[in-house]
Amino acid sequence: MGCSLSEADISPEGQLEVFGPSNSFSAENFPDDWVLEGIEYEELSSYAPITKNYGGTLVLCLLSFDKSFIILRRTKASLLASPFLGWSWNVSPTSGQAGAISIIVGFFGGAPISRSWIIEPFANLGKKVPPYDRAISIVWGADSEIKGNIEKNNKLPRYIVRAGTKDTETWLNENLDLSNLYRQVWPEDNVVRARITFVGFTSVSTAVPTTAKFGDVVLYR
Repeated sequence: MGCSLSEADISPEGQLEVFGPSNSFSAENFPDDWVLEGIEYEELSSYAPITKNYGGTLVLCLLSFDKSFIILRRTKASLLASPFLGWSWNVSPTSGQAGAISIIVGFFGGAPISRSWIIEPFANLGKKVPPYDRAISIVWGADSEIKGNIEKNNKLPRYIVRAGTKDTETWLNENLDLSNLYRQVWPEDNVVRARITFVGFTSVSTAVPTTAKFGDVVLYR
């Protein structure tokens, strides 16, 4: 009999610090509720160091390179009970291309049964990613893209939070209503049944490295 995988629970107040001062990882400690696929942990330690910024907040520094990978935290949260995602980030200029590094959020339970066979975009990266029938990528877009746009016709839909070079290399705070975003992307789903099964980051392979720093990633209501 296989053992169940650890999940991070939402607090009674509807909050979960996905990554921050109280919940993180290090080269010596990678908690059971985190998942890494696509590269080995030794590589992650080299390409994604955790540092502290000037305010003492923990910062995850991700660097894209010649391999694609995902790093995420398995969560156990109702979408409507904890509908908001907050985070801070600092992204390097994208040289006219969409950012290689993005936030990813996975959902399960809201899709119609007849569509639950949907191909999971991260299926080729391993079996530790928790079950999900919907996922979305939250990105810093290219110069030609428009802030606030939703690209629905991809296997992995994209929501463009910001775009272009304006405000790159600057720490910015963001807050996003995931429940509203979910309804816009999948209007025929049952949002009441939808759960958030993971929150994390993905990096696609690039010839020229790009960087993105993240801090204070939290689900809340």
